[in-house]
Amino acid sequence: MNYDDNYRPSRGHRKIVKRSPYHWVGQTTFTAADGRQQAFGFGSYLEYQTSLCCIYRPGFLDLEEQLAPVLVRKLSGATAPHWLDFRLTLKSGKRIALAVKPKKFAERYEFRAEMLAVADAAIPAVADELCVVTEQNIDPIEFHNAKLFHSARFPEPVMDEAVAEALKSLRTPTMIRQFLAESGIGPAGFYSVVRAVHKGLAKAASNERIGAATVICGKAIH
Repeated sequence: MNYDDNYRPSRGHRKIVKRSPYHWVGQTTFTAADGRQQAFGFGSYLEYQTSLCCIYRPGFLDLEEQLAPVLVRKLSGATAPHWLDFRLTLKSGKRIALAVKPKKFAERYEFRAEMLAVADAAIPAVADELCVVTEQNIDPIEFHNAKLFHSARFPEPVMDEAVAEALKSLRTPTMIRQFLAESGIGPAGFYSVVRAVHKGLAKAASNERIGAATVICGKAIH
């Protein structure tokens, strides 16, 4: 079964081009709180990195892209619309508006001044706070693992249950490949272990790029 077949369409208020020779653009889905797939688009590789790191961070509830524009006053005095790239909503209810920009642009005075104007217009009606995200905010380990969690986001109920049961008997820190071999599940269970780590049923023993050699601990020995 392809869990993407009945996804909800993007909620963006501004269309993202489907193809560009200058930008890394695309669309993917994430699993919403109700279990359905929600589509979202990204207009650059940095937006893609930002979105995945948001979706697979602890406490995530929702991510919306290309919000309805807020009107801001430019340095010239003219009023113009500004589209925020993302709004991250946490399970706590906190809403964080995100402006994604390469560092070399984010450091410019004009952009910083515009962000102050956007914050004045967007808080608290649109979000509780505004953050600027640059490439320096993307942790390479976090992004690697977010991509892995994203690749493994679709459940395999039989395999997932087998891994969950085997994890209950895991008494010592063990490499993923060793755990899968000794439990009799085999390499096909790797994505199920990845999902278990994301759900908190298992924990990586160190902050690293998760792979077959990653040492995991079961709940019993956390």
